[in-house]
Amino acid sequence: MFRTLLLSALLLGGAGAAQAEEPADFPDTESCLKAARSDSARRACIGVSAKACRAALPNPNPLDKALCINAETEWWQDQLALAYDRMMKHAATLDARHLDMIARGAPRLTDDLVEIQDAWKDWTEWRCTFDSMLLRGEPRRMVVVADCMLQQTAGQTLLLERGANYHR
Repeated sequence: MFRTLLLSALLLGGAGAAQAEEPADFPDTESCLKAARSDSARRACIGVSAKACRAALPNPNPLDKALCINAETEWWQDQLALAYDRMMKHAATLDARHLDMIARGAPRLTDDLVEIQDAWKDWTEWRCTFDSMLLRGEPRRMVVVADCMLQQTAGQTLLLERGANYHR
């Protein structure tokens, strides 16, 4: 619970401060992903909208930068929910194909997926909290934490999307 509160405080820090413009549909990230033809090209799309947001701001301060990153992270969180749903459907299909193995004690992929996602959430929280602890007292702390959340969320989204499309 403490980690969640700490990360929230860091990421929302100055709620009364000037907020960065939030792109509504994230065209930079979306077009990058549509053009990407490999996993590495898709990973290179992480952060392109946040970068464009920061570039559009005159003299952005750390809070402005973090808000740009957080806006893209929220977009990736929506994509993550969709990817998780697709992966869960794919896992259920695979489980149905292997009911005989499951009846003999093999784990259900759907159960494993729930556990993996829960573990990922905990890991991400700990990972990004670690980054924040290293930068105590530094203004760029919130930018580093926001970027950690972006990287972790987008990376998990891409992983689940790849899994949902595996063996199709």
